[in-house]
Amino acid sequence: MFLIPNAVIWIINKNTTQTSIASNVLLLIYTLRMSIYNFSRHEGEEWRYQHMREDMMKNGVKVYYVLSYLLIYFTQSIFQILICCPVLFLAIFSTPGFNA
Repeated sequence: MFLIPNAVIWIINKNTTQTSIASNVLLLIYTLRMSIYNFSRHEGEEWRYQHMREDMMKNGVKVYYVLSYLLIYFTQSIFQILICCPVLFLAIFSTPGFNA
């Protein structure tokens, strides 16, 4: 998921500066490393999510859905935005050459 927003902006802006290319290649390497690690390590649902679901279901199904949205989905979205911000900035605003 990290690479998709950056790739879209990179393609739309047609920004092929060295800085933009380097940052997107590094993000691609990071994305591939995390994907390979997660898919090779986990079989089925992770035990932490099972434990969270059991604890949250004690308060009811509606509470479970609200808390799981806020604690899992929303938190991951915030981290994705924070991780992608520097690369998105470079994809949008970088100029040719490595400027100081």
